[in-house]
Amino acid sequence: MDIQSLKIDLAQKILELKDQSTLAKIASVLDDSAIVAYSTNGEPLTKTDYLKTLSDAEKEIDSGDFLSHEEVVKTSNDW
Repeated sequence: MDIQSLKIDLAQKILELKDQSTLAKIASVLDDSAIVAYSTNGEPLTKTDYLKTLSDAEKEIDSGDFLSHEEVVKTSNDW
C-alpha cells in the first residue's frame, strides 16, 4: 500500500470512530510525532526529541559543561 492509499484508509477509519478515548490516543500519537523544532544541523525534532534535547542541555548546565557569554565572545573573536 502506498502512502496516499494508507492516508486515505486511515482517514476513513478515523472518521468512522465513535470512541472518544481512541480518538484521543490517536491525537496524542500524532501530537508526539509532529515536528516542533529543528536541531542546529537543520534536522526536524519531534516533541519527544525536543524535550529530550532540553533535558540533556539542562543536565550539561547543571554539571557546569557550558561556555559563558564572555568565553563565546572571546572564541568568536579568535576566528
